[in-house]
Amino acid sequence: MARAGYRRSDAVELRAERDRLTAYCISQVGALYYLNVHILKTLQRTEIVPVPKMVVAAVDILKAASGESGASDKPSPLFHVMRQDTPLYFEFTANLKAFASYNEIPPPEGETEWNFSSHQLRRGAAIYYYYGNDWGQLDNVAHLLRHFDPEMTRIYLTEAISGAIGQLEDELRARSEVVKIIKNKELKAWIASIEEELGNLRGMKAEFDEVRVEAYAYRMLAKGKHGLDEAIGHGVKRLKMDREAMIEAAAADIRIKSGANDEETYREALYVRAKRQAASQFLEPVPEGVAHCAANLNGGDDLSLAECNKLAAAGRSPWKSAQPEGRNAKVNLAFSGAYPCLTCIYGVIFRSNQRVIKEKMAAIKATIETAPHEVAASARQAQYDQMMAAYQAAELAAKRA
Repeated sequence: MARAGYRRSDAVELRAERDRLTAYCISQVGALYYLNVHILKTLQRTEIVPVPKMVVAAVDILKAASGESGASDKPSPLFHVMRQDTPLYFEFTANLKAFASYNEIPPPEGETEWNFSSHQLRRGAAIYYYYGNDWGQLDNVAHLLRHFDPEMTRIYLTEAISGAIGQLEDELRARSEVVKIIKNKELKAWIASIEEELGNLRGMKAEFDEVRVEAYAYRMLAKGKHGLDEAIGHGVKRLKMDREAMIEAAAADIRIKSGANDEETYREALYVRAKRQAASQFLEPVPEGVAHCAANLNGGDDLSLAECNKLAAAGRSPWKSAQPEGRNAKVNLAFSGAYPCLTCIYGVIFRSNQRVIKEKMAAIKATIETAPHEVAASARQAQYDQMMAAYQAAELAAKRA
């Protein structure tokens, strides 16, 4: 996982949640397993959470280490283990460091040792699910993280670390100017600690960005139902042009560097080019799993043309409409949806997204017959026809790309 970089309050809350786990926190219903856990950070109550079977195995190991052999009136805390009849408190960081050392796993480049935190597992797992899973809808991730607003989850996954880095950099610049004038040991020590924290955050961002880059390369190069060739939408043309440019650049790399002509060398060069391009590209999953957004947030795109930004602008208070808004810095995914993304010049709808949209269209169609009166039925039919027309236009745009 990535390096440390979390708030002290996160550590306190996660430690409290861990301490409330008892030896008998797992229950089974049929083939499904559930973990009974107190979630302090968001829900502030006990929740029953579905878990994979590997969690059951981990609990069994800790139960054995805790000396629990059967049911008791008061099960012991799961992370209080026994060693030669002496109770030991389980320290997450220390144990993971010991595990890495025992297996001779080298620390990240530029580091002398591993720096672990339990919060990394929470954010890391969410980021892998968000970018690497075809069905990793933002709403699903928000539920797993127990966030109350999917937009909060999106910011948590895509913007929070960058925002924290920017804030620390601004503060560091300001304090560094002061220390040039006032020679203060405490201030210098603070600057050193902030520089270390910045290094940790940048390392975390680099590792999480790697997941995003891998997902982009996969989407661009995958064949069949998971790849670009099966996608629809007005944004497909741009991605196909980008892919052609990558193919040409990869071929040039081979001619210049190696002169080799085998398939494996070409695939490797193409993958390198895809990852390099992904560093400056945007292909983000849209809430509800209806599309991916291909708008470029690094400049060059007029983001006011994004359908979600048009809707956001239309929803502004009338008394603010005369004020200059300036150039959009990002897309407003809070105003995204099936219809806006189908009609947007930056919308790309992969096969998994198409399935979600078709389910939505089927749900709309089913409500036509159950409408309470003719006016409502007519309105629902118009909504369905509008969505169908947008879907067909997105299919046609992809064919012409």
